[in-house]
Amino acid sequence: MSTKTALLFASLAISTQAWGHASFAPKDNMDAYTDRAYKEGSAAYLKLTIAHSCSNEDKSEYYPTRSVSVVFPNTIDLSGQAVTTNRDGDIFGGNAMMGIKPRVTRSFRKIKVFKGDVPEFYNHGAKNRDVRALHWTRGWVENDKYEVLEFRASLPKLEGCVKKLRVYTPTVQHCLGGHTLAWLRTPTAMFAEDVISPDYAPYFDIIRDEENNPLPAGATCSEEEMTAEAYPSDSDIDTYLPLGDHGHNGNHNTDNTNDGHAGHGGMGSDNDNTGGMSMGADNDNADGMSMGADNDNAGGMSMGADNDNADGMSMGADNDNIGDMNMGSDNDNAAGTRPADDNDNGGIIDLSNDTDNSGGLTPPPAI
Repeated sequence: MSTKTALLFASLAISTQAWGHASFAPKDNMDAYTDRAYKEGSAAYLKLTIAHSCSNEDKSEYYPTRSVSVVFPNTIDLSGQAVTTNRDGDIFGGNAMMGIKPRVTRSFRKIKVFKGDVPEFYNHGAKNRDVRALHWTRGWVENDKYEVLEFRASLPKLEGCVKKLRVYTPTVQHCLGGHTLAWLRTPTAMFAEDVISPDYAPYFDIIRDEENNPLPAGATCSEEEMTAEAYPSDSDIDTYLPLGDHGHNGNHNTDNTNDGHAGHGGMGSDNDNTGGMSMGADNDNADGMSMGADNDNAGGMSMGADNDNADGMSMGADNDNIGDMNMGSDNDNAAGTRPADDNDNGGIIDLSNDTDNSGGLTPPPAI
């Protein structure tokens, strides 16, 4: 068997692993760093596979994945284990992942990038702030489908006795109805034992290029010293993985993200996860009232255009899946009453033109 054929069979065998978990997909290029292994000092294009959705305990019901959050271990102190350099060869600190940039996906309508302080590193200049977490939100991935979330990261060079650095990126799937799958090795204050995957989190390996970066001459390195790992702290996990823990009360601007403690409201555009009222455009998951355009999952009333999944009343155009009353045009699947045009599947009464499959009364169109 030729080397090329052997590599091909190895790749096929590897690709069948870990499909039950959120995991990094094996690479499909034939290089010396196969599977989930990447060369030190390189740019890695990582593919996080979401293989299935959330379910109830006996797996009799499944709930579509609406959001995915990932936290990166780039505040872990890797002194003596990893470095970065500039073009002149000057040495700076190195973090497990740097300069992270997500690829656009059509399965999730929004990608949120959270930045914070990190140990200094070099990436087109010395820096001490970087991406701490990514949230893919406003999606819909059912259990009979899968999604691959891609992002790019710069990797450090290894030093000292380290030959392999294993990098963990804890990941949480946030599913319809408040169901959660947390791909964490251990429980935290925010993620209990019953929602985590004990001893498992998505990971990939950074491998030392021993030909160009040999171990220190004369060094006596133990097996334990040759392998290092980077896993986020419980504090970072509980700060960055929940969808609603980064905001403040009463935001009055644009891009108000994850306002988990908003007892009053966020006013502006792009307001997510408000506990009270969100006024503006592109408002998600408001527990109270959301007023504007493109409002999703309002627990009370959503007023505007393109309102989805409101439990109470939605007034505007293009309103879907309303639990009670839907007033506007192009309204689908309302369980209650809808005076409007182009209404489908009304559970009780449709007073409109172009009404399909009404469970109650449908008057004929006006002549």
